[in-house]
Amino acid sequence: MQIDFLRNSACKKNKELDDSYVKGKKDIFPKPPDGNSPRVIYAGQINGKATYLSRPEYPAEAKEKLLSGSVSVKVVIDETGNVVYAKSECGQGVLGDSAENAALQSKFQPTTLSGKPVKYIGFVTYNFVRQ
Repeated sequence: MQIDFLRNSACKKNKELDDSYVKGKKDIFPKPPDGNSPRVIYAGQINGKATYLSRPEYPAEAKEKLLSGSVSVKVVIDETGNVVYAKSECGQGVLGDSAENAALQSKFQPTTLSGKPVKYIGFVTYNFVRQ
């Protein structure tokens, strides 16, 4: 099963993000011994599956520039519920960096397929609101 992530094609950073994911995907989703493609489940928005959702820091630079908004972070969850990969959508700058760090510290419910634990992909959304 192949997963494609849809992003705004006008974003210049998309190619860089896709390249880093494709490069890392071989380590994240190694081929099983039978040589078949690994099973990957796309779970969509997974904030509700979190057993612990780390809160991102509101960076000082973002406060100075009065930045706010939502940041979606693509995450890969391993068989035990740990985040093994996190990459924010483009255009978020320092808010994206903070959201990625928070996502990497979060913990999620494991998912099974035919009774076996599997890795899965989803999105976590963080909302940054100016105080």
